[in-house]
Amino acid sequence: MTEHHVDPLTLDRVATHLGSLSDDALYIEHIVAQLIAHQRDSVTSTFVQDLQRLDHLSQSLRDLSRLVQALTADGQDRVHHLNSLKLSATRDLLNDAPKQATQASGVVDLF
Repeated sequence: MTEHHVDPLTLDRVATHLGSLSDDALYIEHIVAQLIAHQRDSVTSTFVQDLQRLDHLSQSLRDLSRLVQALTADGQDRVHHLNSLKLSATRDLLNDAPKQATQASGVVDLF
């Protein structure tokens, strides 16, 4: 199989784009939190689970941005980016063994 190398500048642009998407998701979380503040009585457990999915999406985008930055960095910069990964699912992407997709579980930081 032939190895394909991606230009580091392209990976930097990808990382920046993923970071921007994460910022957009955080902004949507903020808007939803403001709406919830006015509708506390109508918030259901299903709605909370949907919000957790949005939060997971935001965290995943941020982590993917950091991962792409790590792939283009060297030395301590690479270590810094890898140590800043928050989700085990993102860290698992670096492992050789294929992983089955799993639903996020555990504590999710909502808003």
